[in-house]
Amino acid sequence: MSGKKVRNPSLSQAKKLKRFILLSILDSVDYNFDSTSKMPFKHDKVILKLLNLIHSDSSKLMVATTNYDLAIEKSLEKDNFTIFDGFEFGNNKEFNDDMYEWVLSKEVNNINTKQVIYKKHVIDLLKIHGSINWIEKENKVTKSTVEEVKSTIRDNSNHVKMIFPSSNKYAQSYEEPYFDLMSRFQNKLHQPNTLLVTSGFSFGDNHISRMIINAIKHNSSLDCLITDYNIHNFDKKTEQEDVNDNWSDLDDLRDRGYNIAFLKATMCSYNYDLSYYVG
Repeated sequence: MSGKKVRNPSLSQAKKLKRFILLSILDSVDYNFDSTSKMPFKHDKVILKLLNLIHSDSSKLMVATTNYDLAIEKSLEKDNFTIFDGFEFGNNKEFNDDMYEWVLSKEVNNINTKQVIYKKHVIDLLKIHGSINWIEKENKVTKSTVEEVKSTIRDNSNHVKMIFPSSNKYAQSYEEPYFDLMSRFQNKLHQPNTLLVTSGFSFGDNHISRMIINAIKHNSSLDCLITDYNIHNFDKKTEQEDVNDNWSDLDDLRDRGYNIAFLKATMCSYNYDLSYYVG
């Protein structure tokens, strides 16, 4: 036998298809809005309203999302926000969970004392299913530009860091950095006097949904505002409402007196969007 490597056409086609799918996903959620374009998303309005509900100057609003896109980051650019997303600042943008422990403050010299003030436009952003600008280099997750990520996909030299719908989806959530992000989100849900606002989350991701439902049962000071325009989906074929088990459990908990409210609103409604109600 010679040491010649045998080419596997099926494997080659599978890799080619994977690259095509990844690039298609990135193209479909890469919102290229420049500074002159009107941003269609209203994440900034909702986040600014929620920030007003925080009474401690040193506390940060936590925003968790399962979306891969950069809509939140782009929406907050014009409002001079600082976003702690778990990555180091500067050129070496490697994931470091300790970054979430930092706050931004400065000293103000008064006559008799030194006063510390905190920057207000600061949030923690947890992208618990990854992002279109994350790649893995030498076993380290780094943040890059979307174009650089696309280039590495074409070269097949690095791995994009996103959790896709698949049979091993839940197993992936225990990998780094997803496990750190999920743990941080879970800890927040169990903190006293916490308000959880969801927008557009279908509660179809069972591992996230059960985490929230468990927190509702055990944290008596957790208030939940669950918003979606399709809380109950109507199946035209069966002429019945299509409600997953998690929605049913939330309905039951609400009926039993837990602090849950449902609201038919979205982040980008034409008339009364979510920011109108949380204000």
